[in-house]
Amino acid sequence: MKEQVHVARYWRQAVSESAYAHIEVGEGTRDAFLLNGTSPSEWVISKEVLRGIGRARGGNFLLGFGGVFRMTGREGLRRIVPTILVPVEVDDNGMVTPDFEITGPWLQRAMLFSPFNLASPESADWRISERAMMQDADGKLIEDLPWEDQWQMAIAMVDRITQIITEARWSADGGATVAEQLDKRLPEGWITEKSVLFIPTNPANVNRTQITGPMLVAYDHIVERFQNGKPVPQIAIRYADPHADEAIFLQTGISGDERVHAMGMHLGQMSNSYSMDKTQRRVVETQAMMLEGGIAAVSGPPGTGKTTLIQGVIADALIHSIIEGQGESGKVLIASTNNQAITNVLDALSKVTGYSRLARRWLPQIDSVGLYLSAASKLSEQWPTYAFVSRDSGQETAIGKLGEAYRNGEAWSYFRSMFRAEYSIDVDSPAEAAELLEQRLRDIVAKIRERIDVAREAKAIYATARHLRKKRGYDIGAELGWKEQAKAIQQFVQKTRAEESGVMGKLKSIIASKEKKNAELTEQLRAMGAQDATWENIDAWWAELVQDIKSAAAVSQKMRNIFGQGIRMDALAAVPAIEDHPTITAINDELDKSLRAEAFWTALHVNEARWLVGMGTLRAPGNGQQTVGWDYAIEEDAVRKMWDLRFLAFPVMVSTLYSAPRFFQHGKDYSPLFGLVDTVVIDEAAQVSAELALPTVALGNRLLIVGDEQQTEPVWALSESVDRELVERYQVPEAYETFQAGGMSAYGSSVQVRAYSVDNTGYREGNGGRRGLMLREHRRSVEPIMQIFNSISYSGVLVCKREPNPVATQAGILPLEYLHVPSWSMKVGESRANPIEAAVIAALIAKRRNAWLKAYNKDSLNDVLGIVTPYNAHALEIRDALARQGVIENLTIGSIHSLQGAEKPIIILAPGIGYGNSTAFFDSSPNMLNVAISRAQDAFLGLHGYGKDIHAARYRGSGCSRHRTPSHGDRAIGGAVTNLY
Repeated sequence: MKEQVHVARYWRQAVSESAYAHIEVGEGTRDAFLLNGTSPSEWVISKEVLRGIGRARGGNFLLGFGGVFRMTGREGLRRIVPTILVPVEVDDNGMVTPDFEITGPWLQRAMLFSPFNLASPESADWRISERAMMQDADGKLIEDLPWEDQWQMAIAMVDRITQIITEARWSADGGATVAEQLDKRLPEGWITEKSVLFIPTNPANVNRTQITGPMLVAYDHIVERFQNGKPVPQIAIRYADPHADEAIFLQTGISGDERVHAMGMHLGQMSNSYSMDKTQRRVVETQAMMLEGGIAAVSGPPGTGKTTLIQGVIADALIHSIIEGQGESGKVLIASTNNQAITNVLDALSKVTGYSRLARRWLPQIDSVGLYLSAASKLSEQWPTYAFVSRDSGQETAIGKLGEAYRNGEAWSYFRSMFRAEYSIDVDSPAEAAELLEQRLRDIVAKIRERIDVAREAKAIYATARHLRKKRGYDIGAELGWKEQAKAIQQFVQKTRAEESGVMGKLKSIIASKEKKNAELTEQLRAMGAQDATWENIDAWWAELVQDIKSAAAVSQKMRNIFGQGIRMDALAAVPAIEDHPTITAINDELDKSLRAEAFWTALHVNEARWLVGMGTLRAPGNGQQTVGWDYAIEEDAVRKMWDLRFLAFPVMVSTLYSAPRFFQHGKDYSPLFGLVDTVVIDEAAQVSAELALPTVALGNRLLIVGDEQQTEPVWALSESVDRELVERYQVPEAYETFQAGGMSAYGSSVQVRAYSVDNTGYREGNGGRRGLMLREHRRSVEPIMQIFNSISYSGVLVCKREPNPVATQAGILPLEYLHVPSWSMKVGESRANPIEAAVIAALIAKRRNAWLKAYNKDSLNDVLGIVTPYNAHALEIRDALARQGVIENLTIGSIHSLQGAEKPIIILAPGIGYGNSTAFFDSSPNMLNVAISRAQDAFLGLHGYGKDIHAARYRGSGCSRHRTPSHGDRAIGGAVTNLY
């Protein structure tokens, strides 16, 4: 595992370096607002700006002191790398105070690497702790000092940092000398910016030192195991292998008879309200057949049901773990770095319960099937959560509540009452309940497989039918004609042979040669339809025909039983595979809505009963104390058993990739619990940088990676130059470009890209024939909207399953509209605003607001409308324009990140750019447009003001947005702007 050692060391260092993430501001990155003056007393954030960024009450942000940017020839395209970042707290009046809760100011690490190389990255003291500055403060905490003293200390810290890269202090002249000296040291083509910038980014999202610690410790253990050949889960070895082979890790193949076997492997469904589509089902079947070490890459475009897919994977893992006698709980861990993805999964797991008595938790205090492994600061009443909290903190988590419910007898009493209500049977112990439920589960699974046997029988019968068709031109019912033919031939043979045995027959045989006579009889047979028969072999031929008639009769009868009385071979031949015939897919649909859902909830209750049994084996704690083996454990075996017990209560755990290594570890050296879980699922993987995944991957035995690289990309924490130096330093055995293309670099790649290189399912459905599977049935947007992002991002492979909304149709809400707004934008710091476009949008919304609310029967416009714009300053401009129109509702107005994973009936895209502005930052790749457009369910309205032709109904741009919209009732309303006022 020599190569894995190099890769793991490189990834560890990338995580370490990214503990202070690389920040850029400007077009296509983060917005920033220019602060006037050089003194903290002058740095006040206006209330309008705070409202515009959705933080009217203030919050935690960053100030950027100075910066560098590359000369481009066009100011609108510049991207500034702030030199020094200072965490600050802004109150609701806009007053700015240094915030040292996380750390003091720090120099951006990029300044220490190529192309700048302003100091040694190993020896430079690039971050300053406030503790070193507090020696003369009489032991006071920095937050207890007066505001002026806090800033005096912060500026002194900034001065110390500037002296690392120059000989000047920032405070001397507001950074002028620092900028002048930096200009002389920068590479050609780079210039300095001495301004102070307000960057509306939470420092906790940039300074990740507190959350990367457990990940770094996990990496230390992984590297040590790679080096010394100690056991590591196969998926971790493969994930870190630059040359992963194409071996298939499934129980059986993926074509032919194995497809029917795969159907029988999908046993569970959480909800009975809908069935899976063909592409979702193929993924869950593949995952259910996956061997230990298997990795599946799944591309999930917007609206294709990724959450439904994940629920199916959880259900199958749980059921298989019970019926296959593994003695485990089918443990599933779902992780991501995307908070919206975590929220979506938790919401889905909490809402899936309650549609019947069976489909409820039979343990008290919990409603969801999942447990959120959260930070102590994020304990939630919305979902069951568990966090590391001190024993005397007074905070209760789901683990604590459930443990207390067991200790006071509530858990068994509640479970027993639910069991009695469902089955009208009383049980005396959890063990008895578990045994009865497991037998019931096995009976349900047997029924599922009986129904799947219909498909297996259909496949076998169809194979016989095709053989008969090739041999004799068979169709359903053809055996009736064959019987008549057999009867006629039999009569002909009998008559001929009778004649041959008479006197005249014998005389003819003397006169004519035997060969000539046989040839004449053969011709007569063929005239009767026996094309491949001869007189010499007629007995064998007739016997074979009789056997084929019997086979055909049986086949026809079974075909009619399975496919209906009117079935014909031509209709079956038109289906790519017999498993895709509507009769067979209907069996799957029926099972999804009945037995598979029943199987999942029965399996869940099996494990709930087993949890009660397991809790009974633990030593009862003293009064008011926690239970060892449930609330906490110390030794590795005990910790593993503790998590096994927790997974009995919660079959799925949900965590961030930063938190998972912290929860699943043991001992004084915090060693990871390698291979603890059955399946690790990484959701929204296209938004996750590759180095963040391995510590969580190493916790499992199978891996499912789900995402869509055509949507939002990761926010890479390192610059490309830093990443290249790290790759070279750790002797990664690949050229950087190859390494990046394989999804292994910490810049410019993602876990989703990595998945395509390590998938071992045998499928190749990714773009360009890459490994993995793809979800293709879209159910969010109506077809005219879907066809836009389908064309620009997915090569037209998506199939729309969303029917037009009659509410929108009756209200005259069209799916596609385009509005040309001749306008000019203006720079606002490192953001941009377009007052004319904002005014037009506000007027349009004011004019249509009541009609929209009436059509959708909503009280709040936020339930109907979302506005996507790439600029915070433009979002502020739109809010102000709406207020002037009397629309004061708290609408969702913001970047694609504010709507990632969400949806609205109506979406307005407000680019904010005008004549003379470049569109390259959002138009050079389809990602931003794809996310924006795919949020719309019923209607999408695109605006811009930089095109010349305002008559065609298209959303224009200089790059991928130059796409002709389908003519499904779309319209251009350019030229009608004045009618909006």
